[in-house]
Amino acid sequence: MSMKLKMPALIGILLLFTIAPTISAKDYIDRDALIKESATCLDCHDNMAASLASSAHRLSDADSPMPVAVGCIGCHDGWKAHVDEPSRDN
Repeated sequence: MSMKLKMPALIGILLLFTIAPTISAKDYIDRDALIKESATCLDCHDNMAASLASSAHRLSDADSPMPVAVGCIGCHDGWKAHVDEPSRDN
């Protein structure tokens, strides 16, 4: 591959990894809130903790060197209403 083709490809990849997450992000949730609110999910959905333990969705405490990558509330819209009034419908 020539240098003329490598540079635009490299720039495109860099843009993909720096701009795309910002554009696709909903509301920013800080790490401590992500851990706390996602841990609330496991109060009822306790069967999920073991299956999530080795994934990017794992939960750790706020002082852990291994950060939470996603958590529950990062993907599940409507989580706040569900925590406030749990039901299968929300």
